[in-house]
Amino acid sequence: RRLVPGLSLSRSSVDRALVRSLVGPARWFALGDTIEAFRDYTSVLVLGVVTNVSTAGIFAVGDKMASLGPSVGAPLAGPLFPHAAALVGRGDTDALGPAARTATRLITGVTLPSCLVAVVLARPALIAWVGPTYERAAHAVVILAIAFGLRSFGTASMKMVSGSGGLRLI
Repeated sequence: RRLVPGLSLSRSSVDRALVRSLVGPARWFALGDTIEAFRDYTSVLVLGVVTNVSTAGIFAVGDKMASLGPSVGAPLAGPLFPHAAALVGRGDTDALGPAARTATRLITGVTLPSCLVAVVLARPALIAWVGPTYERAAHAVVILAIAFGLRSFGTASMKMVSGSGGLRLI
């Protein structure tokens, strides 16, 4: 109040319709982010409980190395959300399909070779990175890199659907 004396905050100045239109999508984003975080962070915890801590640590190192492939392609997916929103805002929903196909080719074309490098160099890279103790993680790197590579086929579509307002579909 001292910085901006004329500023008045009250409930009557809030547009409730606008708040309702923002809360619905925000719930879906929060749910999706919560599920993704739960999946990403609890896998190591569950593995540690089911087996032992050293196995969970080896898996965590393998998971980190395998995620290098998708981390190369992930920045390419960032602009798809606002692009889809702009297309829908202009009423040009027919352009969503071709844009998603082009983006899928681009993201997959970058992610798959990165995952392939992780698969081929898993064992020597692990030995060089963290030492021979973690060489057992090579199998986890191979399996996870293949899974991450396959997941890249749906990355662009999920961003496009999300940006176009189809959050419940995802």
